[in-house]
This record gives sequence, C-alpha cells and structure tokens, in this order.
Amino acid sequence: MTPRALGAALAGTLLTAGLVAGTRVPWVAEPANRAVVRLAWRAVGERVEECREPSAAEQAELPPHMRQPRICKGRLLPFRLAVQIDGVELSDELLRASGAHEDRPTYVFRDFRVTPGAHRVAIRFEVERPPGSGPATQPALRLEETVELAPRQILLVTRAADEEGGGLRSVERRRH
Repeated sequence: MTPRALGAALAGTLLTAGLVAGTRVPWVAEPANRAVVRLAWRAVGERVEECREPSAAEQAELPPHMRQPRICKGRLLPFRLAVQIDGVELSDELLRASGAHEDRPTYVFRDFRVTPGAHRVAIRFEVERPPGSGPATQPALRLEETVELAPRQILLVTRAADEEGGGLRSVERRRH
C-alpha cells in the first residue's frame, strides 16, 4: 500500500469514527423550560397596478415593436402582522410579497418562545393599503385565544383554508 493510499484510508477511518461519535451526542431542539408559538402560512395579497404613459424620449429609445402606449407594473400589497402574547407586543411588522417584483405569495414563518403555562395569544394579519386607497377587499385574519403550553410544546397557528375567508386557527400542539 502506498503512503498516499494509507493516508487516505486513515483519514476516511477518522472521519467515519467522528461521524459515529457525533450521532451519539444527544440533541434537544428546545430547552425544557420553553415552549413555542409557531406561525406558518402563505397568503396572496391584493394586486395593484401602477400605470403611466412613457415619455417621447423613452419611446424613442425602444425599437418600434416594443413601444407601448402605457407602461404598467403590477405588485401585491404587503401585509401587516401583529402578534401579542399576554398583552405584550412581540411583533408589528410589514411583510412584503416574495419575488423580485413583489408578485409572489407572502410567506409567514415565525417562532415565539414562551415559558410553559397559560398564555393569551392575539394575532392580526391584514392587507396594508396605502392611505386613501379605500377599504381592503380581503378580510383581516385574526386569532385570539388562551392556550396552555407544556414544556417543549409547539402551538402551530396556520391559515384555515376550509373557513370562509380563511381565518387563522391553532391546529396542533405537539412536543418536540
């Protein structure tokens, strides 16, 4: 056996031994003194188009077959996510649609770590419309409930597809 092959075999043996030893180390996803309120859903916001007429200079820069009388850019309006647990505001943020042009669904995936016990959870998720643009066409999604969470338990809050308007609901409480 050449020295190079012997070195490769030794390195492979050491890596395998390290991998085996690593699989025997216990791993805990969440400390025993915590629980999680997890938000996970996707939503498609209201689509708006902003149109304008191009200037003569802009039209002159384009080949004739690409000239348009109006230039429109479409996007989805952002959502406002507000989360309160036990009356404490943990999140009040604007969530924009995904995609380079903000024309894809908005994805919500947030974890809020809490102590085990009873908690009052209040969540509001609604379209953020520009001032003066009129009422939203999509209803706000809301969830308000008191939950009892054990150590290492996850409360999963998701969108209820079967309800009118697809409200929010807590669907699962599992240990991790």
